Order: sequence, then structure tokens, then C-alpha cells
Amino acid sequence: MSLNWNIGNVSNYREACYDRVTREEAVAAGTTVEALLAQSSFMGPNWYIPGASEVEKLANCDVVERLNPLTNCLIWATMGLGMRGIREDNYAEFFARIAISEKVNGTYLNQKCEDGEGWEPRPITLDEVKAHIGLSTNVSEESWTTWISSLMGTVRSEVLRGADLPDDRGLPGNMPLSQHFKDVADGMDALFRRMKNNYFEDDEALDRFDQDYEKACRAQEWLNNACDTWNTIEARLDDEGEE
Repeated sequence: MSLNWNIGNVSNYREACYDRVTREEAVAAGTTVEALLAQSSFMGPNWYIPGASEVEKLANCDVVERLNPLTNCLIWATMGLGMRGIREDNYAEFFARIAISEKVNGTYLNQKCEDGEGWEPRPITLDEVKAHIGLSTNVSEESWTTWISSLMGTVRSEVLRGADLPDDRGLPGNMPLSQHFKDVADGMDALFRRMKNNYFEDDEALDRFDQDYEKACRAQEWLNNACDTWNTIEARLDDEGEE
């Protein structure tokens, strides 16, 4: 089934959900309208000349617009979040699911680094979700318990497969995912010790070490956060099971 969506009920949807650039603005940004139109990316959003007819498009030849990448992201995210859209009565849960998903799978969006070199993760904020109240799709709804169980079941399988361990019932005592995260995080302590005892022959080798050590620290932090998150989720699932 194809993904159908509607943003017409989003407040000020033209401003909230679309980017619009004039020819002068494009030149000021170091590009051109033609260059923007020539860009193409899988799943969009691509730039286009607005207009319902060729006459209107000809009249608007000095303007291009596109669906805002954030809006586009939220539309496609509904599939992975198991939510049909964003409403006044569910935007908090929509944000909670997208925040958990980003913590587990990485952010949906990236942004330019402050120094202009490279890209960095850019989490979606609660205010951005609230600004899209009214967005709707034809996605099938999933309850919180169903969605979180499916997400964490997938993560659990990936962790076990990455550690070359048997899945689920093959584990002694059906070890919970939180314990696996903790075991992996604890195991990184030995890696840190080996890295700290390393000898560097030159500044270039030291720079490489600093970069690797920083990445290892971020991985350790991610594992600890994932462990805490899964501990909380396991407790909530146990409570709901008892009810």
C-alpha cells in the first residue's frame, strides 16, 4: 500500500511545511534557481516551480519551492512510529516515540556543523512536532506496547547477531536486552585501557587516537543510555503485563 498524506490541516501549512526561494535569494546563497531544480534526491523533497498549470508555472519562473525536509521526514516517520499522524491529543506520544527511535536508530535529520565542515546529528524537537499538528497519513495505528515491543525486539536481535550470540530462547534464562547492553558496555572498559596504554610515535598518530577515543566514548555513552532506556521499558512492559 502506498503512503498517502495530507498537511492541509496543519496551521499555516504554507509557511510551516514548505520552503520557498526566489531567484534573488538563490543567488545570494551562492546558487541559482536552475541549480536547485536540477537537484534530485531519493524520496525527495525536490525543488519545483509552483503552479497548477503551465501558464502559472511560467509566471512563477523566478520562484522555486519544496516540501520542507522536516515535514517530509515526519510524514515518512509515521510508518516507523506506527502512528497515523499528529493531533492535539497524541503529539506528546508522537514526540516520545520519535525520540526513542532516534536514540535507538540515530537521528532522522542531520545539520551542517557550526564550522561549516561536515554534518552532525540533529534531533527533532517537541516544538517542531507540535507545529505539525494536523498532519495525517494512511498508516495503520499501533499501540504503545505493540510498537515498543517490536522496536526493541528488532534491536535485541541485532545486538545478539552482532555479538554472535543465539537469539531469544537460545539464551540461558531468556536474558533481557538491558543486560546485553550492560555487558557490552562493561566489556568496553578493557578497550579503553588498551587505548590509554598506547604509544604514539608522532602527532598524527596521536590525533588519530584522540578521534578514535572520542568515538569510543560516544559509543559507551550510547550503550549506557540504551541500557537505562531498556530498563525503563522492561519495567513498564512488566507493569502492563501484570495489569
